[in-house]
Amino acid sequence: LLHVLTTPQSSVTLLRTLGGSAHALDKFGVSLFLKTVGNELQHWGRIVLTMMNSTELSVRSMAVDFLVSLLGGVYKEFGSIETLSLCILSVLPEVVAREIALCSVSGLIRSNSLLMWEHVESSLWPLRRALADVEETNPFDDDRVDEQLLPALTTLCRTS
Repeated sequence: LLHVLTTPQSSVTLLRTLGGSAHALDKFGVSLFLKTVGNELQHWGRIVLTMMNSTELSVRSMAVDFLVSLLGGVYKEFGSIETLSLCILSVLPEVVAREIALCSVSGLIRSNSLLMWEHVESSLWPLRRALADVEETNPFDDDRVDEQLLPALTTLCRTS
């Protein structure tokens, strides 16, 4: 699944692959997922954050859903999301830099423009919106999230 997510695919393929990843996570549990992922957890973090910056709402929503499932599962299993949060926060600057570089190369950000920072900000808007969606997860509507997890989600999303 990780290989499919890292190669250029259509939004439909990415949506199905993220959905399959979320289904595997729910079916087999967080412990087996983390054991299987092993040293590739940071790479999964990069890919999920990149998908959370997708301009396609469906891909972005599925990436948020996957991250919420992962965070909720880790919290239920281990009582804390510190290790996973550290992993996500450690790869976030790299993901942001790559997204800005890709937008710059594609001509969406012009370095000689007076509005350069506005272009940079707009290139990262989907990721900011997706992190806000993670933060706004409601435990009354979503059984994957424990009410005690909310302060940790808020800290993670606002730190990001």
